[in-house]
Amino acid sequence: MTWKTKQLRRPIMSFGVQITELVLREPGMSEVNDIKAYPYTVCPDEDGGVEIRIKPLLVGKYIQALADVPAGAVKEMHPADVFEIGNELMGFFMGGSQDEAASAS
Repeated sequence: MTWKTKQLRRPIMSFGVQITELVLREPGMSEVNDIKAYPYTVCPDEDGGVEIRIKPLLVGKYIQALADVPAGAVKEMHPADVFEIGNELMGFFMGGSQDEAASAS
């Protein structure tokens, strides 16, 4: 089942094929169990609140799993594309929309 389609800022190579978009399926517990972490952490901040930090390496592992692309393809991605997918994943796992998750950080 397709969850998100992401137009890439620049093409990447995946298994010898140039692609300009990623089609990601919806994440499930099998990915969480395989990767052994969510793609973000929740940490205390200096003011006694919380800070949510996207973990780019973990986002990359989710991209590999959900879009069925190799690690080398993820390394070719524009950092902003990885960050945007990370925001989408954070919103998904926190049960809200991307906008809600982004405003929490």
